[in-house]
Amino acid sequence: EAITIDLSDFSDHLYAMISELALSPDIEDLPKTRLNSNTKSPTQNKPGGRPTPSKVETKSLADLLFRTLYLVFPPRSPVHNVPPWRTAAFAKRVLACSLHWPSPTVLRALEFVEVLFVKEPRIEGLLSTEDKAADGVYRGDLDDPQLCNAFATNVWELRMLASSHCDEGVRKAAKRLANYSRA
Repeated sequence: EAITIDLSDFSDHLYAMISELALSPDIEDLPKTRLNSNTKSPTQNKPGGRPTPSKVETKSLADLLFRTLYLVFPPRSPVHNVPPWRTAAFAKRVLACSLHWPSPTVLRALEFVEVLFVKEPRIEGLLSTEDKAADGVYRGDLDDPQLCNAFATNVWELRMLASSHCDEGVRKAAKRLANYSRA
């Protein structure tokens, strides 16, 4: 038998955290770590062992964010695992936050959103500036992806990134994604 785990609470918390990360000036920076000089490595405890530096793998906030996003929305998983409203809400939130991020993070955000568009064809309506897939108003201020009504808006952030971002690579990637079509 397979174990089924409901990740909806986890993904709701992740959705809420993305906005906070938009305001992080050090999203690309590796955390500063200090090795405690009183701690001995395993080789120092052995007779004749030479001291070796500890191998600590550190990742930036951006690395951790996108690793987590790809775990919640795995590119090669069946579409039916994630509801389309959740996919649309995450795409919209990541693009809105990408207006505040440095270029390397924006490029990763565009790549992630493209994966979402490829995986879930029902969110392509977000690319249209004329059609809306839902009635009502988009509520980007809500931290619940189910209640924000992402299908009532479009991803105008792509047009903004494509026309006025300072990095040409970001402009090209945003234009390519803004003109995305399954055909």
